[in-house]
Amino acid sequence: MVLLPYAALPGPVIPGFLIINQTALLIAYGLGSWVLYAQFRRGRSLSLLLAATASLFTAGIMTLQFASFPGVFAPGNARLLGTGPETSNWLWTFWHAGPVALGLGYAATVHRGRAASFAPDRTALAVCLSIAGALLLTAAFGVASTAALPWQPWQNGGENYMVFVTSGVGPCLWLLAIAALGALWWTTRVGRTVLELWIAVSLVLLKLDSLLTQVGMTRGSVGWYAGRIGALISALMVLWAYLHEVNATYSRAEKLGASERLRIEEALRHAQKMEAVGHLTSGISHDFNNLLTVINSAFELILKRQHQPGEVAKMADLGLNAVNKGTALTAQLLSFSGRKALRPETVNPNAVMADFQALALRAVPVSVRLEWRFESDAHPVVIDTLEFETALLNLIVNARDAMGSGGGRIDVSTRNATLGAGAMPDGARPNDAALAAGAYVVISITDDGPGMPEDVATRAFDPFFTTKETGKGTGLGLAQVYGFAHSAGGLAVIHTAPSGTTIELWLPQIVSVTAHATESNSTITDPTAAAVVVHPVPAAQAAQ
Repeated sequence: MVLLPYAALPGPVIPGFLIINQTALLIAYGLGSWVLYAQFRRGRSLSLLLAATASLFTAGIMTLQFASFPGVFAPGNARLLGTGPETSNWLWTFWHAGPVALGLGYAATVHRGRAASFAPDRTALAVCLSIAGALLLTAAFGVASTAALPWQPWQNGGENYMVFVTSGVGPCLWLLAIAALGALWWTTRVGRTVLELWIAVSLVLLKLDSLLTQVGMTRGSVGWYAGRIGALISALMVLWAYLHEVNATYSRAEKLGASERLRIEEALRHAQKMEAVGHLTSGISHDFNNLLTVINSAFELILKRQHQPGEVAKMADLGLNAVNKGTALTAQLLSFSGRKALRPETVNPNAVMADFQALALRAVPVSVRLEWRFESDAHPVVIDTLEFETALLNLIVNARDAMGSGGGRIDVSTRNATLGAGAMPDGARPNDAALAAGAYVVISITDDGPGMPEDVATRAFDPFFTTKETGKGTGLGLAQVYGFAHSAGGLAVIHTAPSGTTIELWLPQIVSVTAHATESNSTITDPTAAAVVVHPVPAAQAAQ
């Protein structure tokens, strides 16, 4: 618009400008057609098919116009197509009508509904028919610009465009362009896409190209040069919009994929945790039955001995003590089964395991001897405590199930270990991620069951892999163990033999022992003890 007052001034002489500009236009419209057809193959939208057809038609007409320029494909001032500038003028008119037809067709199909689309098995046929239609239209308008010129309105002003502006052809094209722009803007007013926006912008730019060209009056004027550049920008708009949409789609897919992956991982962790909680059900119900028995007995005795204050107080104390134990048990279970995001913290593994003994005890029957052995100078590690406890429970339950109903012995221990550069723990699988060289704390859970076959041991950490009967295992327990070790920067490995199985968690040590770690270490009474025997329990208690 700023250039309008200067549009009629003569521009600089730029040799080859028309050829360069026309070649760039052909490439832009050709690529635009290709990407629109590609988008149609994905979305199968009738609107996209018409847009691709109109873009291909425009490229075809521009090719014919290129052939009508004197001296480009023929010697001297001869023309490969047509006999004079009248052919070039009409082809210029028709290629400017192409984007207008694109806008009108797109608006008409969107008005019918965005959901209008082709069946997947008909997209290839639709593309073929579209290309054939665009080529036939190009040929028809090529004939109209050459052999049919005697029947066409006269708009030949040579190098002067005033005849075109004042004839009925130019104003008619302007009215069609305004109608296409208005229809496109109105029909896409709700949920307008970036592609639809820039199709509209390209129409505006194309009309500014016409305006500058016509006000410039002649070829080589400032308006003519500006119009040619504006036409090229207009042609690039659809291509740019498509690439922008592709980039935006990939960005949305990446964000959606990341959030969906996090959601699935969180749901899987919770499923694994709830499976572990399920293993505690029998032990917890047994404890609650004992507590309820105490409470019930206390209330019955209170009712019978209402006139004996000393006995009533004693029974009330027993009942309150049972209630407090039940409250603590419930709080521990809720804390263990709680659903929350991972929260790594620096902890002493011995202290965490010592606190977890009481809960782990309820996951094994009285026929299983459960022993704990702690390395006295085990260094702190950075782990999520709740996930660590879940992994311990899954390993203890897995060991319990491996020994069968006959019972046996489970050893849980900690020790320090060191890995050299490039070294891996014994039992590591070929596809396990390499561990960094340095110091580690190794948590071992050993059972004296029959061991695992080699093929089972190889797949034991795979999610949903289980050798248990249907309904007795989901295959998530050991997968959680492996995932926990990996998230902590370590590894889980299996050693198995006919005499039993050992699963080890290799967790990176925090070598500099902090005050927090020292304080945690002090909570363990006599950590140098050879074993802390948790099972078997007294027979009388088991009978309860």
